[in-house]
Amino acid sequence: MLRILQRALDDLRHARPPATNPDDDEISFWRERIFNAFLLIGAAVGTIVLLADLVLATQSWPRGLFAGNVLGFAVILALIAQRGRLSFRFRALAVLAINYLLGIGFFFSFGLMSGATLVLFSFPVLAAVLLGLRAAVAALVINGCTAVATLTAIHLGLATLGGPYFLSASRAAVAASTFMLFNVVASLAVAMLVQALQYMAHRERAARESLRDSEAEYRALVQGANSVILKLDESGAIRFANEHAQASFGMPGISLEGRSALGAVFPEDDESREALASLIREGVGPIEGRHRRADGGTAWIVWTRRTIPAKHGKRPEVLCVGNDITERRLLEGQLRQAQKLEAIGTLARGIAHDFNNILAAMMTHTELARMDAQPGSESRETLDEMLRACHRGRDLARQILVFGRKGAKGGEPADLAAIADEALKLLRASLPSTIELRSRLSEALVAVEPSELHQVVMNLAANAGHAMRERGGLLELIVERVELGSARDPAAPHELAAGPYAKLTVRDTGHGMSPQVQERIFDPYFTTKPSGEGTGLGLAVVHGIVRARQGAIVVHSSLGIGTTFEIYLPRAMAVMEAERSTEQVPPRGCEAVLVVDDEVAILKCTSKMLERLGYRVSTAAGGKEALELVRGAPEQFSLVVSDVTMPVMTGDILAQELRQVRADLPVLLCSGYAQALTPARLAEIGVAGLLPKPLTVYELACAMRQALERPAR
Repeated sequence: MLRILQRALDDLRHARPPATNPDDDEISFWRERIFNAFLLIGAAVGTIVLLADLVLATQSWPRGLFAGNVLGFAVILALIAQRGRLSFRFRALAVLAINYLLGIGFFFSFGLMSGATLVLFSFPVLAAVLLGLRAAVAALVINGCTAVATLTAIHLGLATLGGPYFLSASRAAVAASTFMLFNVVASLAVAMLVQALQYMAHRERAARESLRDSEAEYRALVQGANSVILKLDESGAIRFANEHAQASFGMPGISLEGRSALGAVFPEDDESREALASLIREGVGPIEGRHRRADGGTAWIVWTRRTIPAKHGKRPEVLCVGNDITERRLLEGQLRQAQKLEAIGTLARGIAHDFNNILAAMMTHTELARMDAQPGSESRETLDEMLRACHRGRDLARQILVFGRKGAKGGEPADLAAIADEALKLLRASLPSTIELRSRLSEALVAVEPSELHQVVMNLAANAGHAMRERGGLLELIVERVELGSARDPAAPHELAAGPYAKLTVRDTGHGMSPQVQERIFDPYFTTKPSGEGTGLGLAVVHGIVRARQGAIVVHSSLGIGTTFEIYLPRAMAVMEAERSTEQVPPRGCEAVLVVDDEVAILKCTSKMLERLGYRVSTAAGGKEALELVRGAPEQFSLVVSDVTMPVMTGDILAQELRQVRADLPVLLCSGYAQALTPARLAEIGVAGLLPKPLTVYELACAMRQALERPAR
């Protein structure tokens, strides 16, 4: 029996509402819990009472009451045994019925002093606890009717209570009324208390559901936010990280809880580490941090923070919100790269322009002297060597312009072999002597800007040289023409269409790359070089250029053996420039020509050269002077040959003004740098041609004859 009592008390003490179903009525849960404990206690105590009844039944105990007690005990045992099958309401009504019937039995068997009034008093109170206000009112009505019926029966002599408990009927009525008053007060108070608890439970459940919905909504907002959101403790350990944070740190779908926020900073980046630590400790911000992703990449994040105050005994926490600016950093890096190249290009264009003017005077005077020299003489051979040196200087000036040239896409094809050869010349001066350079270059034209080709070759070759910087090795550059057809080389890219291609191979015998590194070499900002030695943009730029030209890149690399890059670019079909010859005879003429240039040396040598060819030459040291000469005698000149880059009035403006004076006057423009003169601009001003400086006598003479003999428009 003690074990049963202990079990009932433990059930009440450790009972908790079911957490699996938030819609469960907690009052109903506790009612059933109390009811089950009540049944167990009733069964335990009822056993003792039943034994006492059995002893008394052999003496003077009313046998009918004994039978009622046995029946009530049996019903209680049945309710305990069948509690999983019978509804709570049915079992509660059964117990209330037993409660009432026992009270009536005791009342009529032993009188008022037997405790019957207490049993009947508990009847509506228990109904209030188990079934609520309505059940309590119903039980009170039953008790009231019982009291009235009992008093009426006694008054009429139909029943007796076994003793003179009341001196008069009026006193009995007062006693009964008092009993009912307190019974009503107690029962209704309990019922209303239970109802209030039920209302509070419903409100609490509604509040929990609202809180749960609100938490779900805000969690969805936080998880779906396009910002990195971290909740940290005072030591910097991560307590919460949203999905965007996981993705930014290269760990999508992996929990970051328990990790240190400072652990994601590059070990050598003391500045970012200290800035982030200050942000966590003191709230100094916003700050910009450089973080290492789990996949080896870099994430740039701008952080702000706020303190979450301590509540409910918890320590204060820090909420850090960051914006991932990695893409912006990439664009800024590309912009800086472009600005750097633009600055180099501007410098190169200025140098090339001045160099071309010097070469123009040298070439013209050399050719004039060559005309006077006897064929086969030593002086003629010397002048030929000087002229060839001038040609090499002109080619060098044009290659310098590769750094800054940004002509229209799809212009004249560029020779990949020539650009690779020029890149090798530049590399030889920067690579250590322990690296051997080899090249096998076949002419291959591609429709790619020379500046872009130069960047591709230099980036690949520079990376190869860096890989062999410590131990030396062999660097090979190969340019060849290949045909990709249906039966192509298995190593060739399968995404390329069949056709002719130029193939650039850059091979080194450096330390090589692992498969993991090979997967990421074209990612912006990915680099294996130490901090400060690489931006991680070189191969990304190469990849962008090649892809933009419908080409492809193939990489072969093995650790400890070396790396090979193969670049495939569509070949362009074009007629190559005819081989230079110092024996070409320039065509002659007798027309009046106006030569315009702000360089006095070029004016002198050009006029001498044209006079040797039979032309009548006039000169002007600037655009305004030339315009005044033509306006003074519009029909005097048959051709105008003008430089483009001149102060006050440029050559293209001069051509435009001359067209207003005389529309059929042909104009030839010469320039070492004429980026602004697009084909559309040349068509607009109506010039006869644009010639690159410096010019040979033959080139200028041929261009002049074409302009003079072209039909007037």
